[in-house]
Amino acid sequence: MIKDRIDSMFVQARFYFNLEKYSSALRIYLKIISYFENYDKLFDTNYKDRYFARSYYKTALTLYYLNRYEESIEYYTKAIEINPLYEKAFINKGIILAKLMVFDEALYAFNMALEINDKSEISYFNIGIIYSKLERYEDALFYFNRALELGYDYAYLNVAMVLEKLARIDEAFLIYDKAIKINKSLEVIYLNKASLLINLKRYQEAIEYLDKSLLILNESNSKGDTIVKNKELIDKELIDREYIELHIIQQDDTIYDRIYSLKSEALIGLEQYDCALALLLDIKESKNVNIFNIVSRFIDYINIEKIIDIILKENSFWTIEKEEYFNFIVRDIKDISRLKKLWILQYIFLYLVSVKDNDKINEISHYTSIEVFNDMAFDKRYEKLDNSTYSTYLKKNKLRMTSVKNANDPKEGKILMHLLRNNYVNSKYGSINNFIALQTSFSRCKDSLTMYRLYGKSDNKEGTGCCLVFDKSFFDTSFNNLDSNILFSFSYDKNNYSNIEFYDEQTLPLYFVLYYNNKNNEIIFNPCESDYDNLIINLNKEYKIWNEGKTFYDKLKNNIGYIFNSMFAIIKKFNSEELSLSYQLLMNIQYLMKDSSFVEEQEMRIIQLIEYGSDPLHIDEKMKRSYKNYLYIFDNKALKEVILAPKVNDADFLVEKFNDRLAKATNIYNSKNMKNKYKINVYISNVPCLSSIDIAHF
Repeated sequence: MIKDRIDSMFVQARFYFNLEKYSSALRIYLKIISYFENYDKLFDTNYKDRYFARSYYKTALTLYYLNRYEESIEYYTKAIEINPLYEKAFINKGIILAKLMVFDEALYAFNMALEINDKSEISYFNIGIIYSKLERYEDALFYFNRALELGYDYAYLNVAMVLEKLARIDEAFLIYDKAIKINKSLEVIYLNKASLLINLKRYQEAIEYLDKSLLILNESNSKGDTIVKNKELIDKELIDREYIELHIIQQDDTIYDRIYSLKSEALIGLEQYDCALALLLDIKESKNVNIFNIVSRFIDYINIEKIIDIILKENSFWTIEKEEYFNFIVRDIKDISRLKKLWILQYIFLYLVSVKDNDKINEISHYTSIEVFNDMAFDKRYEKLDNSTYSTYLKKNKLRMTSVKNANDPKEGKILMHLLRNNYVNSKYGSINNFIALQTSFSRCKDSLTMYRLYGKSDNKEGTGCCLVFDKSFFDTSFNNLDSNILFSFSYDKNNYSNIEFYDEQTLPLYFVLYYNNKNNEIIFNPCESDYDNLIINLNKEYKIWNEGKTFYDKLKNNIGYIFNSMFAIIKKFNSEELSLSYQLLMNIQYLMKDSSFVEEQEMRIIQLIEYGSDPLHIDEKMKRSYKNYLYIFDNKALKEVILAPKVNDADFLVEKFNDRLAKATNIYNSKNMKNKYKINVYISNVPCLSSIDIAHF
């Protein structure tokens, strides 16, 4: 009989699914669907209602594990069409939509699950997660508390974190203490409480809680009963996985990393710098303990030559997983010690020229065309035809990082060679065929006539683009993401406490571009508070002492000079084989240097080296460009203003249009009772509009 065959196929598909042979499971589930569609009249209503929707549900779940998220959503939707009361389908659909950052539709899915079951603590919990990500903390608190009322004790952790965000510190401590009484063996509670204590500069207390967290974790591991189950245990225990497991951590390394990282931070607060460094070296195998992390964390506290020496000698910093590009470049060299030092010096340089939390630069502008901004701000769902479909991925476009070869300076990447040769350093050009350098340009110059003339032009007409003004939350300005808290994330089953997510935004550091005056052998850049200040580093001078100078900016100039002098000295010692690789190793610095004739731009960049063939790299055939997606312009509520250039056509209409679209796009970040609502101001530039004659004589 057909029913017996279908029952047998369900068992077979589940068997393949639990073995993680998802393609085989998918093939069988699709076959089951075809039976229901082709032999519809053979099934009674009860059987069809139960198993037809289930076949779509199982197909959707399998597609999710194959990373085919769009198709998974479609099959969950079909399951819901067959069975409108399919609570699990609504929840899993909501989880995928949330993963794709389609938060409005995810909220709708979770709320539909609550319509079906108003006691669904998981739906309340998941809604709280979304509101947390949207920084709607009062709303998140309400939903986490509802989950608690229904018995979801793991929500205590999230409640405490939200109270921290709301600056209700005393209440947060009370919740942490209550959570500890309920579950004394949950290590992440102690970890998060320690994080709060560090923020309050109560370092010794924080260390006590971190030690307790570590003790629990070690005891759990010795019993084989850790809160973060590994994948093998999950597969054995959950024979029939009915829900999506997001962010399953296969080992406890990430929690260990955070414990050690936070304890290191506390020791720095206690001015025990060597102990703090030694502690991180205890987890040196962790991918999070890398060269840039060590440099950024200890450069202000430990002698720079000591840091360099430690990094040079520690092999764990030099694995392919941590330094893929470096290992590719030096793959044929036997003695790489001097090349290693050059690579470390480049990291120190990158830290010195990066924008940091305590910098007083709070407005960072990106100039683009009206057409490109329209694509980034426009949500296609708002104006789609009734019979049209849309891709969740494409509902809004992210800001792109494109090849440095698309930059406006024809000398891009070559200025560093002039600088080296002016300082009697013989380096050699070298081409890299396996990696591509991608970047996006920003400027500290807001609403700048010069920038409107150069960027975002429509039909090559100057002053026809726009200026997007971001705050620093659009970038990585702290470099120590491991210090953030842990919260439990999207889940279906309240017993599924293996789902832990970390607040780890995929931001990149933002670097100042340095301008080289070839005639004077000087580097010029402006990290100062005022747009009209510049630091000038005279490379004719020798910089022999690290951190020399009276003021912060004096020391910064000295230290950049010190790094360049150190690079000059080491490259001069290179043999011919090393020389042939030196310029390739300085790839990042190459694309952070421009001719001083561009100094008015006061440019800043995010930059990343990507291997050809890797997933992040895409090709735009229409624009003839390689690119990588960065963030949505609304991420972290970082976009603050949009300024239309003075020669934009139909500017008044565009102000109305963009105000409407941005209000719709940001509506989800706001609630009725929120005091400081997220609103992006759109207006027309007030800079003087130059005529073509004026521009010719500019």
